[in-house]
Amino acid sequence: KRFMYFIHELSSENQFGQDLLDVSFFISLMIFLNEVFAKEDGSQVQTSKKYSRLYEQFNDILSYINQHLSEDLNITDLSAHFHLSSSYLRRIFKTETGTTINKYIVAQRISLAKSLLTEGYSVADACDKCGFRDYSNFLKTFTKLVGISPKKYAQFSVK
Repeated sequence: KRFMYFIHELSSENQFGQDLLDVSFFISLMIFLNEVFAKEDGSQVQTSKKYSRLYEQFNDILSYINQHLSEDLNITDLSAHFHLSSSYLRRIFKTETGTTINKYIVAQRISLAKSLLTEGYSVADACDKCGFRDYSNFLKTFTKLVGISPKKYAQFSVK
């Protein structure tokens, strides 16, 4: 039943952030299978429950971030929302993604901005809709991560 749960959680949908959710469920599946084959004394069931709770909580954090990109997101508010200490939240996030929460948020916001610019939104509207509160910071960050300015990106990628 547990195996089938993981298989069903891996989806073929192309939702925003779905790739990270799929990776998370795949890793959970691999840990579960590794424990099942490595141990025969029954302790894998309890360990799997621990990992399952951790990944469920982690997936909730990713979903929350992806759904609230246009809002002010910071570690203090996230840790309060999920009733976790900020140091624990930073640690599990870094362990699971290999990056910091702030870098993840910025990358997701830039990805959203690229999508908005492709759909024809103005640079100012894209900046506002993806949670950047400072226009010049948006321009600098976008240019640094994408390699060209948002305006040029919009010119080259309009549908």
